[in-house]
Amino acid sequence: MQHQTLPETLYGLLETAIPGSKNLNRRQYRPRYKKWHTVSDDGLCEICLTGSVMAVTLGCSPDDHLQPCMFPSSIRWKLEALYFMSRGHWVHAYGLVHLVEPCLLTEARLSNLPDPAHSQFVGWRQFNAHLRSLERIIPKLRRIE
Repeated sequence: MQHQTLPETLYGLLETAIPGSKNLNRRQYRPRYKKWHTVSDDGLCEICLTGSVMAVTLGCSPDDHLQPCMFPSSIRWKLEALYFMSRGHWVHAYGLVHLVEPCLLTEARLSNLPDPAHSQFVGWRQFNAHLRSLERIIPKLRRIE
């Protein structure tokens, strides 16, 4: 497992997470919301968006059972922010990444962002639709941050 740094912005985290998520080995991984990076009974590693970053960007093995709390705080909060972005909790994710609450204007703008589609995804089809919806939000996040 590599402990490298992750981007310092919400949009940067999504720009890192989405391409890697699309390229995960489908013989080793199964997308399932609420599963960080968990080996299932059939031997596949079930992952959420955060788990895909653990796998691709942080180089974790599909045989590892992992949660954000197992990483240094500089990575942990960003991994948790990805989970909250995946669920449409933009203001909370902002606080985790920037370690401060957003100003009122930024909070209002974040609150107006749409919820991602298929946030309770199970399987590749729903996960890919979820990723596409997150991609459409990135330009809006870029303007906010």
